[in-house]
Amino acid sequence: ENLQIGKWERDYFLLQEANVIGMTTTGLSKYRGLISSLKPRVILIEEAAEAIEAPISAACVDSLQHLILVGDHKQLKGSCAVKDLTGKPFFLDMSMFERLVHNGMKYVTLRQQRRMAPEMRRLLEPIYGKLQDHPSVIQRTNIPGMGDVKSYFFSHTWPENSDSLCSKINETEAEMIAGFYVYLVMNGVSVTDITILTFYNGQRKKLLKLLKQNPYLQGLYVKVVTVDSYQGEENEVVILSLVRSGNHRNVGFLSVENRACVALSRAKRGFYIFGNAKSLAAADPLWWTVISTMGGETPEDRKLGFYLPLTCTKHGRKTFIHGLYLVHSLPLEHPLMLI
Repeated sequence: ENLQIGKWERDYFLLQEANVIGMTTTGLSKYRGLISSLKPRVILIEEAAEAIEAPISAACVDSLQHLILVGDHKQLKGSCAVKDLTGKPFFLDMSMFERLVHNGMKYVTLRQQRRMAPEMRRLLEPIYGKLQDHPSVIQRTNIPGMGDVKSYFFSHTWPENSDSLCSKINETEAEMIAGFYVYLVMNGVSVTDITILTFYNGQRKKLLKLLKQNPYLQGLYVKVVTVDSYQGEENEVVILSLVRSGNHRNVGFLSVENRACVALSRAKRGFYIFGNAKSLAAADPLWWTVISTMGGETPEDRKLGFYLPLTCTKHGRKTFIHGLYLVHSLPLEHPLMLI
């Protein structure tokens, strides 16, 4: 106990000369006594929408004059260790940030985005409304092997299944994505620039197994992660595996708007979705809007179909893939439109 007191005295002596002190919200709760003794007047909490209410309350020390919360309540919520406390009447999975926003406290929203190409930004309008594009995202370079197709929704009717842990998987979709991943790498896209996202851990493990078995990817680190673990991250190319494909209207995690928002907002230059568009559109209004947006108003704007359009970097030929099979191969200048 005396040793701990001595360490705190040492820390106080060093920290009182600091202009800025950084820590996690867990650290703030753990060392609240030390922080309180430093008499901070301003505390800024980043990713405040993902921090549950208790650590934010711990920041309200006697000397505090200005509490600044920065976050996005449209993306993932904080997680509560006790599941029974997440629903009525406690709602402990809700952050103070989200609670204040919903209760009408004034807040400021950034309206200009600097991450994704404009055609991908359009997918977020049902969630964020109109966003402005920074000039740096207007002329993003094309993805090797995809021609001028920066985003695309490949729709299929392959059935979903469950693994031994009752997590959802779609084996045929996983095989298609693994083949598409290898194709991008062979056309010159670095493995560090590609992330595969999925809503289900069972699908993540299935994809990892397929990619690790591929002889072309031996010794390379492939990024295959769940949506819940990818908040705050981004990559040049994102491949999204939606998994769910059935006649029922329950699409599980996909119907949670916070998760869908994260999944749709990670890509910078290329965003390719694999799933059952018809089933999703019928089951969830948000996905209906996303799919309608990708459907486009004209054939030129259409980014949705049962055939995946590929353009070989070396030979300049456009190939349409349906499932794991080649449908048709055309010269790049051929006028055929994808319907």
